[in-house]
Amino acid sequence: MNPAQDKDGFGILDALLANNKIDKSVFDDAKKTFVKSGTDPLRYLLDKNLVGEEDLVRAKAVYYNIGFVSLREKAASPVALGYIDRATATRLMLIPFEYDPAGRE
Repeated sequence: MNPAQDKDGFGILDALLANNKIDKSVFDDAKKTFVKSGTDPLRYLLDKNLVGEEDLVRAKAVYYNIGFVSLREKAASPVALGYIDRATATRLMLIPFEYDPAGRE
């Protein structure tokens, strides 16, 4: 893969660096490894245990501007679960954990 084609990976690296989950030397090593061998920079961080999976997912949420919810800390609402059938939830890989009847959200 051409380095210019992995802007998402580098953006997520930026988010990890900005949140002090990796330092500048790890950031540079991940980028160099990608340029030299084509290894995904995020896979490099995980394989070397330089960042945890949850930290990586949080950084992805920051990069894509999506709210992060830890399912360990948030219970699914039975009302919200009733609005989405299992097949749809499985296909879309989602878990409805909250429902607001006023905003239908």
